[in-house]
Amino acid sequence: MYAPHGRVTFRLKQVVVAVLVTAHMASMGTPLVLSRTPPNATRTEPPPNVVLSVDDSGSMGWSVSGSDPTIRMTALKNALRRQFGQGGSKGFTPDDSIRLAWQSMHRFEGITPGSSRSMRSFSGSHRTEFDNFVNALYASGGTPLGLMLTNAVDYMRTPPGTNSPWADTPGTPQTTPYAACRRAYHVVMTDGIGYHSGTRTPGDGNTVTLPDGTLYDPSSIQSRPYKDGFSNTMSDVGFEGWATDLQPTIANQVRPLMRVTNNEVFGTVSLQPYWNPRNNPATWQHLTVFTIGFSTDSYEWVGSPTWNATTNDMYGGDYPNLVRGTVNWANHSAMHLWHAAMNSRGKFYPAVNSAALDRAFAEIFDNIVKDTSRPIGALIPS
Repeated sequence: MYAPHGRVTFRLKQVVVAVLVTAHMASMGTPLVLSRTPPNATRTEPPPNVVLSVDDSGSMGWSVSGSDPTIRMTALKNALRRQFGQGGSKGFTPDDSIRLAWQSMHRFEGITPGSSRSMRSFSGSHRTEFDNFVNALYASGGTPLGLMLTNAVDYMRTPPGTNSPWADTPGTPQTTPYAACRRAYHVVMTDGIGYHSGTRTPGDGNTVTLPDGTLYDPSSIQSRPYKDGFSNTMSDVGFEGWATDLQPTIANQVRPLMRVTNNEVFGTVSLQPYWNPRNNPATWQHLTVFTIGFSTDSYEWVGSPTWNATTNDMYGGDYPNLVRGTVNWANHSAMHLWHAAMNSRGKFYPAVNSAALDRAFAEIFDNIVKDTSRPIGALIPS
């Protein structure tokens, strides 16, 4: 099916590809690695949980840039309406393709289980609630960016129950096992430098045994893309949401996303696939963070590691030097957008104008749908 702006829905094509590849490999006698699925799964992975956090601080009342006079809040509302629809239109997000919870920065209230902004399938009255939320956004106040990140982690820790974000139908009692392969994402948009407060563990500078038993050792050369020498940062929250099992009573059956299957060599460092930020080996319930920086403040800072604004490649700029250990992460608020995405196996998108903001939301949600529309039995790696 052809969608607006040339988007393609992935489900049918992936089923066909999976069947053909499976048949071909079986004929060659090649062993298959199949995704594990919960008892209540259907033929495809369940719709993902998505927490959306947007900036409504005072600077969102400024123009985007000298070359783009659009007010930033206007650009954000337009981007959200294109992605999610308005007044009955579906935008680029079909009904029930995702489950959505949301929050904003200045009027920060967190996400309370069972509230109108908490996790629900994105359709019907929930879509209308989100439409009302977008229409009511206005620019005012400060930038407690860290609070939005920590609240998303805390909310996704809500234990099983009627209003759990992991329930098949949040708000309805459930007696069957939860979908153990459901993925979860946090999409964060801000136009500037935020701040963080509070103590969060584990941080990326601490030794941690991951839920699958793998040891994260900050002294290892394999941890260089992640670790820094600072505590209680936004990147620590990104690491915490990825490195801890957010739902320890639910089976760990999330399908790993292994895009690079061989070691990548950076000078004397041979980065193993498990520790390659392009991959996400997590099988436990966790949050992958996508960050959008809607101004040059999000990628222009003094000192290393530097972001390459020409290519805007997540793994460009000083990333190879981070892996080699010749530069280290600094404690710069804007840099934490890049670092938090790295720590959670997500991606950072700098958006310097309204069109770039549109593209960032479009690519993020296209990739979320693509990565969560695999048929049961799809080959791993992805």
